[in-house]
Amino acid sequence: MSWWLVLGALISGVACPSPESEPCGEALCAPDELCDEVHLECVNPEQLRSCRGLPDGTLCSLLGASGYHCDAEVCIRGECGDGVLDAAEACDEGAANSEAPNATCRTDCTPGRCGDQVVDSTEACDGSTLPMSACSELDPRYGDGALGCTWDCQYDLQECVYTTEIVATGVHARSMAVDGEAVYLTDESAGTVLRVEKASGTVTPLASGLASPRVLTVDSTSVYFTTLNGQEVMRVPRAGGTAAQVANQSVSQPYGIAVDETWLYFTEYGRGRVWRVDKTATLGTSEILADNLNGPDFLAVDDTNLYFTDTLNNAVYRLPKGGGSPTALATNQQDPRQVAVDGGEVFWVDRSAGKILSVPRTGGTVVTLADGVSGVTSLAVTATHVYWVNGNRGNVKAVSRTGGAIQTLATNQGDMMDVAVDDTYVYWTDNDAGALLRVPQ
Repeated sequence: MSWWLVLGALISGVACPSPESEPCGEALCAPDELCDEVHLECVNPEQLRSCRGLPDGTLCSLLGASGYHCDAEVCIRGECGDGVLDAAEACDEGAANSEAPNATCRTDCTPGRCGDQVVDSTEACDGSTLPMSACSELDPRYGDGALGCTWDCQYDLQECVYTTEIVATGVHARSMAVDGEAVYLTDESAGTVLRVEKASGTVTPLASGLASPRVLTVDSTSVYFTTLNGQEVMRVPRAGGTAAQVANQSVSQPYGIAVDETWLYFTEYGRGRVWRVDKTATLGTSEILADNLNGPDFLAVDDTNLYFTDTLNNAVYRLPKGGGSPTALATNQQDPRQVAVDGGEVFWVDRSAGKILSVPRTGGTVVTLADGVSGVTSLAVTATHVYWVNGNRGNVKAVSRTGGAIQTLATNQGDMMDVAVDDTYVYWTDNDAGALLRVPQ
């Protein structure tokens, strides 16, 4: 007898439920229930009425409750994994529900996603599921440290610190520069300029007896540097030789220095000026590029312009290499320091605000790349990252040029004044230990 003949008889009173219990699969149906021979379940007449003539999968309700659907014209409770999307489910692909990576629907009828403890192809980890647990598994250059997992299912590298390598001992640095062969240092206390071979760690004094050598830069032939107490702008051959005074005048508090193919540029903090002089000259005549500035100090150069910070005017400026009126790229800084230019961007530190910042070199919106970075004494830039050291706090850190998570490269270092980069490594000196160190980028 069909369901609808039975149901019609029940409704019309022609047939009444048997007072006897009716077996149904492994159950016994109550007198007011019928046996659903398709699902082998006991059902009541409402389950038949609500699905009469409806296709499988149609949502239905029973006694006002949701979570049911029609199957073989019977309103039955949906179950995760039955292939029917019920109201309480985000997905249900039946037998295709899986905990395998990249499955679109999990066995609890929720979509595959970051946070489901399954590592999909777009994820490095997921919650407590980490294919690798130690930093050294991810990169053998890391020392001790455990990997974590971030909110977006990528490895958290906060505990991962590269193993530092000592390049040379017995050295201290106020300022640093690097080329393909060596690292160059000014030791302000000892009054020396040093060359350290990157491959062997051999230390060669290039100049000595100097009066507080401060900031230096290097080109293909020479090392250029300023002396604070000597009020000089000087040059010494990269391979060693006689040091020469490039500019013929006494410079009040010379500080920032930069070099291009022809000129040596420097700032005069004490008189608020930016100068240039022929880099090959000895006691050459300097040319004022900008005057009446408040406190120009750090300096960088590209093909067409100079960039400098003015710590008394709390601004970052661009100045044509031939001189002219400076253009403010960033104002209302608290203590701008350590300027660098690379590609289309200018980078600097606002030391009092604890920020690493950038701005397009043509001007535009100032971007905070890192915040809460106290005590930064120097930065260096590569094509992908900005690196910095934070003085006596003993850390070497990095952030992407687009911002994001800060990566720690080294900790527990001593006093650090400067940082430099080549194509492979980041260099700094631990002035407390008297050592030049490096880590891979």
